[in-house]
Amino acid sequence: MKGRLLTVLVILGIGILGVWWYLEFKSRKAPPPPALPIGAPKAPEPAPPLLPQVIKIGAVLPLTGASEVQGQKAKRGLELAAARAEQALGLKVELLIEDDKSDPSEAENLIRKQVLEENVLAVITGAVKEETAAGHLAQELSVPIILLNNSDEALLAESSYLFGLGLAPEDEAAAAARFAVSTLGLKYAGVLVDIKDARLRNAATRAREAFETAGGEVRSQVACVSGDEDFSGQIKRIKARGAQVLFVLANADEGAKIIPLARKANLHIPIIATSRMMGPQMSGLGKEILGQCFITDYFGPEEEREAFVSLQQSLGEVELTDTLALAYDAFSLVVQALKAVSVPTRENLASGLAAIRDFPGATGNLSFKGTGAVMRDIAVMQIGGEIEARISPSSVPPEAPAPAEIELP
Repeated sequence: MKGRLLTVLVILGIGILGVWWYLEFKSRKAPPPPALPIGAPKAPEPAPPLLPQVIKIGAVLPLTGASEVQGQKAKRGLELAAARAEQALGLKVELLIEDDKSDPSEAENLIRKQVLEENVLAVITGAVKEETAAGHLAQELSVPIILLNNSDEALLAESSYLFGLGLAPEDEAAAAARFAVSTLGLKYAGVLVDIKDARLRNAATRAREAFETAGGEVRSQVACVSGDEDFSGQIKRIKARGAQVLFVLANADEGAKIIPLARKANLHIPIIATSRMMGPQMSGLGKEILGQCFITDYFGPEEEREAFVSLQQSLGEVELTDTLALAYDAFSLVVQALKAVSVPTRENLASGLAAIRDFPGATGNLSFKGTGAVMRDIAVMQIGGEIEARISPSSVPPEAPAPAEIELP
């Protein structure tokens, strides 16, 4: 009996000892890592990305050849903007300008050279036309290309790297229509459009839509053809249908013939045209014929334009032209986009440009659409006179419906 009791006590003692040992083992913690000695160096943090010592911006312009005059004006505009760039960015900015000799093929070759050999962040040009596939070139090289005079949204939509600063005739026509209703208080309109020009046909559609949205009525939309000499039949038809305002969507050669014929036919109503119709042909018509004739054009914010003119004069440039101001704005937009990005890469620059809203440029407040086309304020002014109205993008319809039927001559 005593032997059994002793055995039970031994087993019980072993069990208690085992439980105690298990609990003691479980409660133990791993020893903390040894402390670093005082003054020991910490692990190095990742190095910030290296910024380029020099920001290179390329420009390919027609400095000789058929388009030399415009190319030289654009060159001067870029130089004016570059003079302010280093202070704005805090980095050295190098502007590389090359002459394409007014040859679009040469322009494409020079753009490739500047991107692949000179490593420019962006290229500003006015010479790469639609037939040189500017969108494909920008996408292939993954480099922002800014076209000074282009406003073709279909072309600009080909690449997220492609941007255009030109006035769109469609937007101009819509602004003209809005001006006719809201400023002149007119209700009935006629439209005379060059049907050989696709952009002007689109502009006619936008004019009709904007005019009717504002409460007006387009009573006639009549076709003409570039190269025609006599527009008497079209003018007679427009007058017979009671137009109070005439939108002329044609080029300067045709406009210089249409306006005198309208006045000769006693059609003494306001005539509104886009900047396509501005040219030396118009200036010789005289004030009597050009009375109540308006044209759409670039609009520059007063403060920025004054600063721009002051800078021009300080550097010896006194003539303000649209081409010079456009080039100035193009370079300034690149600088604005670079200020907004953390690392100046081509991809970041393209994103920075696309995000720009209400930039106060020399040619107006500028914002980029999703397609790379620019939205801007548009001025309506008397031909040879002062600005009559400022039409903002928000006051005109953004899209046009199906085109209206155009009466053939």
